[in-house]
Amino acid sequence: IRFLVIPTITDSDELIQNFGKFVNGLRNLESVELLAYGTHGKDKWYEIFNEYHLEGIRDASREDLEAVEKKLANFNFKIVY
Repeated sequence: IRFLVIPTITDSDELIQNFGKFVNGLRNLESVELLAYGTHGKDKWYEIFNEYHLEGIRDASREDLEAVEKKLANFNFKIVY
């Protein structure tokens, strides 16, 4: 399973806990991979759609990934990034 960490959007305590509960119930799960959101594709979105809904959202940092990892620490699955 891959989880995209988008600061202020997918890193809330409630969302992370609900995600953890859901994933913890899956069988045959090898790991959860935390992915850092980045704006490197923003120009392409503007080119194709003339808008970018995540304007003003900063790129996720290593610290953001570590914070999400800490919130998921009480669940029984491996976390990688």
